Amino acid sequence: MFLSFIFENFFKFGFSVNRIPVVGGGLELLIVEKDSDAWAKGLRAGDILLEANGAPITGFEDLTRLKLGLGPGDGVTFLCERDGEQFTVEVELIEA
Repeated sequence: MFLSFIFENFFKFGFSVNRIPVVGGGLELLIVEKDSDAWAKGLRAGDILLEANGAPITGFEDLTRLKLGLGPGDGVTFLCERDGEQFTVEVELIEA
């Protein structure tokens, strides 16, 4: 059974993630809101978030902790992976 978790506050990032980490680390994007900065910067469902602001993303809690000190308009730099290629993108948080 496929389990995912969409946490309403994560729409501040403009995306939702699978709560279960991928093998090897990181979190898979499930949904990217089309009106978000994340979408405008090229993030898409299926991308893997590996790091946020230089810190490894090992679980859902890492994004939760990161978001606590941030608000709308703040930027977060993500190291991501798509089709085996890594790239970075800075995403501005949006109002929930």
